[in-house]
Amino acid sequence: MRHAVRWPLLSSMNPRQLQGGAPDRAVMHAHAKVNLSLDVGPRLDTGYHTLRTVMQTVSLADTVEVQIAPGPGVSLICTSAATGKTDPEIPQDHRNTAYQAAVAVLERSRSSVGVRIRIVKSIPSQAGLGGGSSDAAAVLRAVARLIGWQPRFDELRQTAIGIGSDVPFFLTGGTALVEGIGESVTPVADAPALDVVVARPDAGVSTAQAYRALDERPSSRPANTPEVLEALNRRDRDALLRSMGNHFERVIPGLVPGVAALMQAMGDAGASPVRLCGSGSAVYGVAESASHARQIAAALGGSCPYVAVATTVGAAASTTMETGE
Repeated sequence: MRHAVRWPLLSSMNPRQLQGGAPDRAVMHAHAKVNLSLDVGPRLDTGYHTLRTVMQTVSLADTVEVQIAPGPGVSLICTSAATGKTDPEIPQDHRNTAYQAAVAVLERSRSSVGVRIRIVKSIPSQAGLGGGSSDAAAVLRAVARLIGWQPRFDELRQTAIGIGSDVPFFLTGGTALVEGIGESVTPVADAPALDVVVARPDAGVSTAQAYRALDERPSSRPANTPEVLEALNRRDRDALLRSMGNHFERVIPGLVPGVAALMQAMGDAGASPVRLCGSGSAVYGVAESASHARQIAAALGGSCPYVAVATTVGAAASTTMETGE
């Protein structure tokens, strides 16, 4: 993975070295995820829901740069890859999960160094693609690496779950079974290579809003995860595509304007199956090939505000980190 861009915001700061020859800068791609299955259990007394889902990282990604700075404190700037501008809907302070991740590592490691974070966003927000969680996991790993903190993986995972339920998955990426409230992540057989088209309508949906809508429809919901796991173990692509499902598809198309029409349009353009990404509002469709995915994206481009072509990405590629001075 090559990263030719070095942003002046960070590279001009001449940060203090932690130790002779130690890297003070890391650059990563923070990958999005799609859900091959998403089974939602009952609401717990804590307000959370138990989940059983198979998540998969894809090549759609934000670029995250983390650098050690001479003074204490954490700063963050987040810009759009499309416009180069900040998005008013994405906080640039302690409300951002990437900022929280840096603070969490510094507190747990008792380090007093400063951290500067720059994120260039390609993953849309309020889409169910896990962009904020992926950014946070990247920052967790990067800050720990740069300051030389080497926690047990269980400690890093506990730090991650304190930031967000999807963050532990992104510490490893690839194909994994995620259970509980997100704290249990078990790598499973890699999904076959899939070319996908990801699209999002104008309207987003908050996770809390999506769960409230699902709670208002307490009817039985068949589980898709067992069949997805079986298909993965057999490396049966056709069976995998048949078994994919997402409980939020029961409520999000009726809740968020444009989702139902987008799913229909993606199917009409040749994607199969077409599934919701997490709790929405983005959807993804599986194409027969990379060229087919580009054809589907082109068919949607005139009527959909956000369309991207991506491929599945394994664990090793999804956690690559470049460090340097």
